[in-house]
Amino acid sequence: YESRVAGRIVARGMPKGYTLGSRVPVEQQRNRILLVEDEAIIALAQSRSLQSSGYDVVHALTGEAAVETVRTDDRIDLVIMDIDLGSGIDGAEAARRILEIRSLPIVFLSSHGERAVVERVKQITNYGYVVKQSSDFVLLETIESSLKLFAATRAAQERERSFQALFSSIRDAIVVTNSHRAIVEVNPAFTEIFGYQPAEVYGCKTRLLFASDEEYQRLGAALRDLDDVRGFLLQLRYRRRDGSEFTGEKSVQYLIDDHGRQSGLIGLIREIPDRNREI
Repeated sequence: YESRVAGRIVARGMPKGYTLGSRVPVEQQRNRILLVEDEAIIALAQSRSLQSSGYDVVHALTGEAAVETVRTDDRIDLVIMDIDLGSGIDGAEAARRILEIRSLPIVFLSSHGERAVVERVKQITNYGYVVKQSSDFVLLETIESSLKLFAATRAAQERERSFQALFSSIRDAIVVTNSHRAIVEVNPAFTEIFGYQPAEVYGCKTRLLFASDEEYQRLGAALRDLDDVRGFLLQLRYRRRDGSEFTGEKSVQYLIDDHGRQSGLIGLIREIPDRNREI
């Protein structure tokens, strides 16, 4: 059961009406932390410390209550999880179940610093592990860094999803290679144009796609004159999986890694009408 009052810290698993902490202005947009701690006195002290640092806090006495809180409260931004929770499931199991519901940063608290305990929770999530005897400063710094890391990870995942959506929607064939011109990625339009499934070409040199050695070498010669910034357009003859040939306009750009080195190439191939062959 649960008792909630708008803007208050509410204890789960305690008698109805028992609350921790003071009123939090509902108009403030504060990060909401789920504190999972089975000792009420410790929870009270931690809740007040977190509130004074600008966080909204919800308390759960048990692992089961923590799981249910995450299931029903989509405003939870971070979980502080005591590993030793008395009877019922422990903090590690509660964290595992929470992550099955949704992705959240979880910071573990424990009075134990043994390597085996740390390694166990690292297998579940790796946002932080704080020994209970540590100062409030250590916990608060861990919370802040975990929230920033989680936000950065989510942003990177969103960028990746956006890139994949764009990559898949382009109707021209896209071929990504490593620095040795071996294929590492293609888009769905590649399969429509060339007839190859991705697994058939991954790791293969792009020579597979050209109508002749001369065409493959023409592109190689153009690549030797390509710098890190400029791309180029080149008309080349290509061969499909079924042996038929077509003319394609290829645009090429180098891929540059974080150290400024060329790590590969990305090429876009647009099939163009072969008017001479149509006459």
